[in-house]
Amino acid sequence: MENKVYKYVGIAVIAFFVITLVIRLFHLNTQVIEGLTISQMKNERNADNEDNNTVALDNVLDKITKTNEQLDKVISTFKDNKEVTQDILLEIDDYCDKAILSTTLKIAEDNKLESSERIKNIEKLITLKEAVEQSTKYLSEEDTSL
Repeated sequence: MENKVYKYVGIAVIAFFVITLVIRLFHLNTQVIEGLTISQMKNERNADNEDNNTVALDNVLDKITKTNEQLDKVISTFKDNKEVTQDILLEIDDYCDKAILSTTLKIAEDNKLESSERIKNIEKLITLKEAVEQSTKYLSEEDTSL
């Protein structure tokens, strides 16, 4: 009778190890399949991202080309009307000078060193003035190259 008990206990232990082994194999199998699926999905996503990046790059290049064409049209229009263009640029330059002077005087009258908004306005006006000067140089260089 003891032999039968040991026999049943031995069969139960072996069955337990077999079941545990089978479960671990299934778990390992699902991890491998998931890994393969995830790798495939990443490859597909990378391919989609490359396609999307290529499309986005093409769109940006198209927009740059269109913008350059529009700017060329505007510049050629201003070149055709040299006197008007020079007058406009001079008026903008004069306005910048007067606005910088006026803002500086307002800061001096307030006697506040914390006039940050007015200082920012002066910086913007200086930037505009520099842009006008660069535009004038660009247009005059184009005249000499023609």
